[in-house]
Amino acid sequence: MILGELVNRTGISTRMAKYILDHAIVPDTINKVAAARGEPREFDELTALKIALAAKLLDAGVKRKLVVKLIQQLNTKLKGRKNETPFE
Repeated sequence: MILGELVNRTGISTRMAKYILDHAIVPDTINKVAAARGEPREFDELTALKIALAAKLLDAGVKRKLVVKLIQQLNTKLKGRKNETPFE
């Protein structure tokens, strides 16, 4: 899933998604980074779900440090799973 699709499917803002990526709130987010500037970032569906969850939590007023901890705990729970959860 590319960043634009993530934004369209979740209703989060592009700015918020980029904030999450730039501040590494969701670690190990990018599966493919194109060499050329302007190419879209790609994510698997579990990573996209974590980005959307982090965005919703931040929008709800949860502090960034707590969001980072929650995403880390989620990563621990989902460790070893690759795209088993559909993005719905």
